[in-house]
Amino acid sequence: MNGCLIPHTPFAVDFWRSRECGNTRLFFLSHMHADHTSGLSPSWKHPIYCSEITAKLLVHKFHIPPALVHPLGVGESHILALDETGQETMTVALFDANHCPGAVMFLFQGYFGSIFYTGDFRYSPEMFDHEVLANRPPVDVLYLDNTYCSPECAFPSRTQATQMIKDIISRHPEHDIILGMTMLGKEDLLVDLAKTFQTWVVVSPQRLESLKLLELPNVFTTDPEAGRIRVALKYQITRKNMEKWNQERPTIAILPSALYTGLDGKPYANQPDVHIVPYSDHSSYRELHDFVSRLKPRSIIPVVKGNSRGVFGSSLQARADMHCFDNYLDTSAKTAFQIPESVRKFMFHSSHSSVIDAFTEDVSERKGKSARNCVPAKKGRPMGVVFIDSPQNTPEKAKPQETVAPENDGTDICEETTDKTVATSSEMFLGSSKCMEKSENRVEETVPSCNAGGQVKNRKRKLPASIAILAQAFAYHTGQKGDCDIDPVYLESSPKRIHHQSEEKSNGFANGDGKKQNSLLAQQERKGLGAKLQQAICQGFYPIGKKGTTDS
Repeated sequence: MNGCLIPHTPFAVDFWRSRECGNTRLFFLSHMHADHTSGLSPSWKHPIYCSEITAKLLVHKFHIPPALVHPLGVGESHILALDETGQETMTVALFDANHCPGAVMFLFQGYFGSIFYTGDFRYSPEMFDHEVLANRPPVDVLYLDNTYCSPECAFPSRTQATQMIKDIISRHPEHDIILGMTMLGKEDLLVDLAKTFQTWVVVSPQRLESLKLLELPNVFTTDPEAGRIRVALKYQITRKNMEKWNQERPTIAILPSALYTGLDGKPYANQPDVHIVPYSDHSSYRELHDFVSRLKPRSIIPVVKGNSRGVFGSSLQARADMHCFDNYLDTSAKTAFQIPESVRKFMFHSSHSSVIDAFTEDVSERKGKSARNCVPAKKGRPMGVVFIDSPQNTPEKAKPQETVAPENDGTDICEETTDKTVATSSEMFLGSSKCMEKSENRVEETVPSCNAGGQVKNRKRKLPASIAILAQAFAYHTGQKGDCDIDPVYLESSPKRIHHQSEEKSNGFANGDGKKQNSLLAQQERKGLGAKLQQAICQGFYPIGKKGTTDS
């Protein structure tokens, strides 16, 4: 993901990992490409600031509630509050990034100084003709698009690349043309080609919906027979697909991308019907130098991190080295600043943090330990039985078998239990995942059983360790009276508390008569009802008496 948390401020750009930005209150989106929206979903609940075009695409693609999306005019300056009272503000100006529809660069100015964030951009000298950018204060920090920050990344202007594509199409007058592209970007190229060759451009229905939001000229269609030029996704340009398309009609493919620039190998070198043209929406190495030399920032931070990987898994570490721009930096001292108290409260003590703190405290209370004594649990499913109501006259507590703390679904569990006494009917877990995993290791247990007349007697049988635990729990809860009154409300509300003896390990267990029955736990999985599970326990562990005979 190519996004950044801006240090010592309450805002971030293209950063959507909400668990890692607990102190961030304002979120900015530079454009709608996938590597800048990773983490966004319809469940997003924080305000997003972006251009007007990006706002339309954002709501359309991710179904973000429109009330959370705040479009800002491009080429204008806007004042935004940095605290809850509006006492501290910042100014943000948006500039066209010359990248894809809706893509913008941000200039932030406030107590933190001046920060320029390019996102993805293709530099042109006309950018500095804008009044705000021409009269800017010294830029303290520049977040720079370093996608092609390598001397090997040299490619033509987009005007030159467009002419190269037109020449290829002109040399193949009898061929259909497949253009391999991403879902957003290079729409100007498509319109230009449609007008030049007087043809419709065939796109997918999904792409057409996005194109309608951009209000482009009417040159697009979904009718595959209507036009000579078709648009496909990049990954669809394969040898297999090219053979298929050429069986239908003579076809060539063009990839308008500088993605392979600077690589040692030449992809598609053995496919004469695939043409790569270095048409780029990013700045070349030379253009990056021109841009930085004019902006003269005090420091530079790369947008694409050094641990990122390029095409074919190539390392981008060298492209994240910003020392190549040292000669252009403003060496004057940066003014020190402190985070205003109102902003600090906004970041660290707002209602958002309170909600998180309350949730953490609630979890800690349920676990019986403070949050600082908790450790992350491995993913898994809890196992065991919970008896909600304790019997009034409890017999002597049975000696429990050794258990292991159950695994849960990624929440925190405490390092120690708060009560190390023998299990009672109010304790949460009587079984464990470790025990279930070793369910093949059967133990000889004396377990209570009742005959058809309800008389209780003890019988020795070999049972899995997990079954022995359930038998002990049953005996304790019922007082060994042959009752089957395991709380059905609890079992129905949480049937998976009594859990998984794997069907792969066992299709049943031996009862007192040596006969094999279907697995209780597999039956519970099939039926999914607490009442059926209650009956199954009585039938499997104890020959059924008067209670628990109802079939659900």
